[in-house]
Amino acid sequence: MHYSKKSIISKLIRLGTKSDYSHVLMVYGYSSFIHADNMGVYSYNFQRLLFNQNDRVLVLRLKEQYRDKIDDICENLKSEVGKVYGTISALNSWLNKSLLTRIEDPETVQFCSKLIAESFNRAGLIISENPKTCFPVDIASSDLFEKAEGCLRECLPEEIEFAKTESPQEKQAKTFTNILVDIKKEINVNILTFSEADDYLLENPMFDEKMKEIYLRNDYEEFERIELEKILIDMIRFHIFINIYLKYVKGIGMHC
Repeated sequence: MHYSKKSIISKLIRLGTKSDYSHVLMVYGYSSFIHADNMGVYSYNFQRLLFNQNDRVLVLRLKEQYRDKIDDICENLKSEVGKVYGTISALNSWLNKSLLTRIEDPETVQFCSKLIAESFNRAGLIISENPKTCFPVDIASSDLFEKAEGCLRECLPEEIEFAKTESPQEKQAKTFTNILVDIKKEINVNILTFSEADDYLLENPMFDEKMKEIYLRNDYEEFERIELEKILIDMIRFHIFINIYLKYVKGIGMHC
C-alpha cells in the first residue's frame, strides 16, 4: 500500500521523485501492517490507519504468478519488526544517494521503501537491484504488482472513534525505541533489538546497572500492562469486525 503523508518531508519526497506517494507499507493477515518509520520497524493495527481522501492511497496486490512467495516475504518482514535503525527517509536517498553510506553503516539504516524492497529481494522477487536507493514510486511502478480495486470504503463512526483511542502498539514501539536509542547513546554500542541488548549484557556484565537504569527510566515495567491492553484491544477489534461483516452481508454500510 502506498499513500501520501502531509509533512514537508513527504511533500519533498513526492516532488523529488515525481510521484504522488511518499510512504509505503505492507498489509498482512486481516488487520495488521508493517512499515519502517522514524522509530524503526514495527507492526500496527490496520484499523488505526485512516485517510481523509481515498485518492491519496494506492493499494497494490502481488500478481497471481508470484503469490507462492507471500509467506517468505511476510517472514522476511516480520524478522525486522522491533528493530530500531538509524532514522533516515527516502528524501535523503533522493538528495544524494551516496549520503546513505556517509551517514552511518547502510545496514543500520532503514526507511519504508528499502524495507519492502529488501524483503521482496530476499524472496527472489526483485523490485530494485539496489534497495538502498529504492523509492515508493519504484514499488508503485513495479511489474510485480497489480492495482487492487474496490478495497477502500468509508469508515463507520465506531471505527473512527476506535482509531482515536490510544494505541498500545504505538506506545510500546515508542518505549522500545527510546530504550534502544538511549543504549546506543549512553553505552556507545549499535544495538538494534532487545535480544541483541541481552546478548551484549551477557558478554559485558559491567553495564548491568546502566542498562537497568535505562530500562526503568523508560517505563519498561509497563510492558506487562501494555501487553494486556493489546489483548483487550484485539478483542474489541474482533467485535468491531464481526459487526461490520454482519452489516455488510445484510447490504448495510459498505461504501467503496
